[in-house]
Amino acid sequence: MDTNKAWKDWGKRDPYFGVLTQEEYRRDKLDDEALRRFFDTGEEHVRHVFEVLHQQFSLTEVPKSIVDYGCGTGRLALPFARRAAHVYGLDISEGMLDEARKNSEKAQVTNVEYRLVTDNVLSALPDSVDMIHSVIVFQHMERAQGESVFRALLSRLAVGGYGMIHFSLDSPYPLFRRVLSAIGNKFPPLHRILNSLRGKPLSDPRMIMESYNFPALMDIMRDAGIGSYFCERIDSGSVGLLIYFKKQN
Repeated sequence: MDTNKAWKDWGKRDPYFGVLTQEEYRRDKLDDEALRRFFDTGEEHVRHVFEVLHQQFSLTEVPKSIVDYGCGTGRLALPFARRAAHVYGLDISEGMLDEARKNSEKAQVTNVEYRLVTDNVLSALPDSVDMIHSVIVFQHMERAQGESVFRALLSRLAVGGYGMIHFSLDSPYPLFRRVLSAIGNKFPPLHRILNSLRGKPLSDPRMIMESYNFPALMDIMRDAGIGSYFCERIDSGSVGLLIYFKKQN
C-alpha cells in the first residue's frame, strides 16, 4: 500500500478528520465550535510537551527553531509558533498544508514555514534545528519508512536540542481484524466493503496503523547521540509512547 498516497487523499477529502478521527471533525460537520475544540487540543498538547521537557531535562527557554513533522492542518504548529521564534511545519499532503496556511493567516501567525515533504531524508529541512516533534504520525507510516524519517529528523537536531516523537508499539485489534486490514491494504475493493461494515463513507482512504520495535528505536537514538530519554505511555487507538529526549552529542 502507498501510505503517502492515502495521506494525500485525506488531505484532499477530509483534512481535519484525517488528523483527529472524531466525527465532529468531518468536513461536513465541522463548525466554528468544533474547530475551536480541535485547536484547543493542540494548545493543550504543546503546553504538556514543554512541561515534561522542563521536568525531565530542565528546559528553561523555548527552543528557537522547532520542526513539527506531519503538521497536518497546523493544530500543533500554531501553538508552537506562539512560543518559538520559527517553526517548520512539514507534511506530505498539499491539501493539509493548504489548510494549515489558511489557519496561520486566520490566526495572524507569520513565523511558521510550511514545507512539502518529498523524500525520507527530509531535504525540505534546514541542516540544524533546535527541537523536533511529531505526534500521531509515525503510526500511519510503514515501519521501514518511519525509521528512515526518524533518523533524518535526529540528524538535523542540533547538539543540545530537544525532541518529542510519538510511536505506536502494538496493535489493540484482534488477529482476525489485523489480517482483514492487511488484505484491505492490498485489495481496495475489500477496503471499501470494510468501510461499509464499519459505517464509514465508502470513499474514506485506508488509514494504516503501524507498530514499531522499541529496541530498534533505542538503537537509532543511540547512534544519533541521544543519551537520555523519558517515555510517557498514551492510548490513541493503539498503545504507544511519547518519547522525550535531549541530544548530547
